[in-house]
Amino acid sequence: MYLLFTEVEPWEQKILEHAFRDHQLLFTSKSVNDCNLIFYRQIDILSIFVHSSIDKTILQSLPNLKLIVTRSTGTDHIDVITAKAINVTVYNMPTYASQAVAEYTFGLLLSLARKIHLAYCRIQTEHTFSHEGLEGFELQGKTIGIIGLGNIGKIVARIATGFDMHILACDQKEDTAYAQSVGCSFTTFQDILTRSDILTLHLPLTPQTRHLICQASIKTMKKGIYIINTARGAIIETSALLEALSDGHIAGAALDVLEHEKEMTPENKALIEHPKVIVSPHNAFNTKEARKGLIKKTIDTIKKWIQSQVEL
Repeated sequence: MYLLFTEVEPWEQKILEHAFRDHQLLFTSKSVNDCNLIFYRQIDILSIFVHSSIDKTILQSLPNLKLIVTRSTGTDHIDVITAKAINVTVYNMPTYASQAVAEYTFGLLLSLARKIHLAYCRIQTEHTFSHEGLEGFELQGKTIGIIGLGNIGKIVARIATGFDMHILACDQKEDTAYAQSVGCSFTTFQDILTRSDILTLHLPLTPQTRHLICQASIKTMKKGIYIINTARGAIIETSALLEALSDGHIAGAALDVLEHEKEMTPENKALIEHPKVIVSPHNAFNTKEARKGLIKKTIDTIKKWIQSQVEL
C-alpha cells in the first residue's frame, strides 16, 4: 500500500519508516494544502495533522484513498460527510494528549492569574525588578467552570482540586461517579456562565459549538471572568471576545487556538497585541510524552486497519 504522512518531523519519519518498511511510503513536512497532490494520487492511506484541511476537492483528487488518520483529537478539519459517502474511513486520536493539554490549561491560567508572562517580559525588555502593575489573584476559592468534562476536562477538574477551587462542569454525558470523586458539580451551561470566575473550554468544534461563546452568551457571564481556550478557536466568536475585553466584562483570556489559525487577520493581530490576552501557537499538545504516544497510536491504528483489509 501507498502511505502519505504530512507535517512530519525527521524523528517521526524514522519511526514510521521502520514500522511500515513493507509498504510504499511518502513523507512531507508540509500540510496537504501546500502539496501538489498530483504527485500523490496513488496513495491508499493518508495521515495528517491539524494544519491540513481535507475538503471535498482534495478527497476527489485522491481516487485510491481508503483511510485518513488524523494525528489530532478533533476532526473538524476533515469533510467527514464526503469521506463517508465515498467510503473513506476516518480515524482520529481522541486521548493522546489529554494530560498535556490539561496541564497547559493550568499553565495559561496561572500566567493570567499571576501575570507571569508580563513579569518575564518586563525583566527581559526593561531589565527592571519592579513589580508595579503585576498584582495577581489566587486560585484558591475561585469557581472554575469546565465546558466539556471529557478526557481533558476530567484532568482539568482533578488539577483544580489541588488548588482548592470550586468546580462546575457541563457535558452531554455526565460521568457523575468521576465528578463526585473530584468534588465537581454538574450544572447547566448558563449556570456556569453566571457563576464562574474562570471559564475553560474542552469540547470539539461542531456546528453546535461554533461561536458557543458569543456576544449573547458573554452578556450572561459574571463580570470580570477569565477565559481559557485550548480546544478549538472557532468555539469563541473573536469579535465578541474583543468587545468584551475592551469594555471590561471579560478580565482576560488565554488562547492556545484562534478562530482563523495561522492567519494574521486584523482580529488575530488585535488579540495578540491586547494587554489582557495571552496567545500561544496551538502548543498545548506538544510534550515528548504526548508526541511519542501519538506516533505509536498512529502506527497501531494504521496497522490494525491494514490487517482488517487483509482479513476481508
